[in-house]
Amino acid sequence: LKPDIFNSLFIQIFLINLLNFQKSKNFKRLIPLMLLGVLWHNIHIGSLIYGASIAGIFLAGNILHLFFPTNRKVPRSFYADRAKPLLLFVTLYLLSFAVNPYGFKAAGYVYRVFFEPQFIHLYYSLDVIAENASPLSSFTHKVILWAAPLGMISATSQYFDKQGRARIIQFLLFIFSTALFAKGLRAGTFFAVVNLYIIMDTYQKSPNVSKCTKADNFKKYFWIAFVILICLRSWYLISRTELIQGKKTHPFFNTLETRHPFNAIKYLKKNNIHGKVFNADILGGYILWSSYPKLRPFIDGRNISDRFPQFYKIIEDPQRFWPVFEQLYDFDIIILDKRYPYTFALIDALDQKVWTKAYSDHAQIILIK
Repeated sequence: LKPDIFNSLFIQIFLINLLNFQKSKNFKRLIPLMLLGVLWHNIHIGSLIYGASIAGIFLAGNILHLFFPTNRKVPRSFYADRAKPLLLFVTLYLLSFAVNPYGFKAAGYVYRVFFEPQFIHLYYSLDVIAENASPLSSFTHKVILWAAPLGMISATSQYFDKQGRARIIQFLLFIFSTALFAKGLRAGTFFAVVNLYIIMDTYQKSPNVSKCTKADNFKKYFWIAFVILICLRSWYLISRTELIQGKKTHPFFNTLETRHPFNAIKYLKKNNIHGKVFNADILGGYILWSSYPKLRPFIDGRNISDRFPQFYKIIEDPQRFWPVFEQLYDFDIIILDKRYPYTFALIDALDQKVWTKAYSDHAQIILIK
């Protein structure tokens, strides 16, 4: 599992509870989010990037509403009564990061990632990970088809909120999600979820929408549309073609993903070969999951670590950097993926008196010391 798959769920829980709190001022809405902060922080850094940011935006929005009211009919006490508990909530939420197996030391991990550039070399990774590239650098049809219309609808929807009680909060959410998405494609889910919630929260306050949802035929038309969408989705699943290693496979029957090193790891286990592994980054997760601690991979490509820039130095210039890091880490095994050009450049850089090929199939190659 990639830890960031939970982010879209947690982001929605935050938005639902905070939007309801903004309407009801019920502090009980915020208590589950403090508990969620403990879980989220132990899973992914999204607890700070998304969770703390959303909560901070609601706090900042209420404070700004005190000085720049968007509806003169709403008393300032409306925002003051929400800003105070939100300040307490944000403080407790950030303190909840200390609840982890490593205590306060690990609580500061998320801050070190952003404010200590050499900690895990985060900003170096932004230049080499495709998911961190800006959508503006490759303005594809995907961005044009969904992101642009969604952003425009979200931006204009605020003018339909006649009450204007959360207009600044909505504006800040829109600006922050758009800026994060413009910075990197990985924030696309955050951008989509936030803007959908802005649209839903705004239009449900519209008198015209209220009339439609209360109409007798609304539920009937809703369920008709729902069934049509389910049918379209089912048709897509049935008719689509999947390819694995150039061969068609049926989407409803599981097929082993042949890029993963199932057979390579099976070979190592069968021959009782274990130790420190230099591996292709894409293989690290499976090696950890299936064989740790007998096999200790150098890098897990699902997560950025302090070894991330070292790995890229090796594959960019193996003749120069492989001897340096081989001596530093004293690898016992090398597992590489044949799809990548650097694989064979690295093999050429190895000392043939030290390393020998032990296993090879259509996907991976293993060398042992």
